[in-house]
Amino acid sequence: MILQDRVAIVTGGARGIGYAICQAFAREGARLALCDNRPGAAEEAVRSLRAQGHAAEAHTVDVRDSAAVDLMVAAVLARSGRIDVLVNNAGVVILEPSETVSDEHWQFQIDVMLSGPFYCARAVAPAMIRQGGGAIVTISSIGGLGGWPQRAAYNAAKAGVINLTETLGTEWARHGIRVNAVAPGVTVTGLGKDQRSAQPETPAWPASVETYERRHLLGRRANAAEIAEAVLFLASDHASYITATTLRVDGGWTAWANPR
Repeated sequence: MILQDRVAIVTGGARGIGYAICQAFAREGARLALCDNRPGAAEEAVRSLRAQGHAAEAHTVDVRDSAAVDLMVAAVLARSGRIDVLVNNAGVVILEPSETVSDEHWQFQIDVMLSGPFYCARAVAPAMIRQGGGAIVTISSIGGLGGWPQRAAYNAAKAGVINLTETLGTEWARHGIRVNAVAPGVTVTGLGKDQRSAQPETPAWPASVETYERRHLLGRRANAAEIAEAVLFLASDHASYITATTLRVDGGWTAWANPR
């Protein structure tokens, strides 16, 4: 129970990697504030967790809205009195050629995956400073470590998260706040299914499940629980001397310069 009675906020927590993180945290004793922007989604996920005997509360919040983020954090503090862990997981991806990306699609992805994590981190920092520490973990991506076709905004946001992690980590270490990121490889989630259905394999976009699996040194995609375990580690005292770092959980993708 390495997170026993610690209060943890998880954004995008109702499905995919986010829900797997909530399950891992709950198993280890955390009291969860599960956030999602879809009406009813957080409540449904919380009902499932409570049915398993876990402590969780639901918040419907769009991380692009800094005022809404501030209200959510205030509500968590009013109920629990502290915030020990923040996981910035909310994400979105729109696959399209860079020359046709609209201003709206560009800004939407940057707002969700770069501005949102900053708003959330900024909102929890005062409480963590007052209580003498905390842990912030943001989901980046291997897309933030290199170029992938048709992901200009997504990759830019995820690269920004890596730098933001280092900046906040260096700034807040003196307060006992550890700030880290996880960069997953291709992971089996509902979002991944949406990607594949929206963008079939073509000469301009040579991607398929088989291509992804061959590209990973381990010969398969990750499952959400494997990413969640890495987040759990960084959120816990087992990672007490790790900060301002991005942990690649990518099955060897980034290290392999010569894919089959």
